[in-house]
Amino acid sequence: MLWDELEMTSPAIQCTCGGMKQLSNNEEEMRLGQFLMGLNENYSAIRGQIMLMQPLPTVKKAYSLLCKEKKQRGVVEHKVNEQVHAMNVKRSGSTSQRQDFS
Repeated sequence: MLWDELEMTSPAIQCTCGGMKQLSNNEEEMRLGQFLMGLNENYSAIRGQIMLMQPLPTVKKAYSLLCKEKKQRGVVEHKVNEQVHAMNVKRSGSTSQRQDFS
């Protein structure tokens, strides 16, 4: 990711006060926000669910959740398409039977 490449170019800072942990957490939250806001509106529901998680997930975890959501949608859409095709076959079959009796 771009953020990883940028982080590699930054010098490592030694800190013993614990401030770096907070800074790192803030940067991760900012990255998560940028990632989620960049999604199209098809993912608004999962975006909202991720933003309500406590604690907030990492960008990698959020990406994993989005991949699962996308896969789930693909399975659901495939099943709906199969049902529609089955209904069309049934309709066309019953239509042809009606025509035979005319």
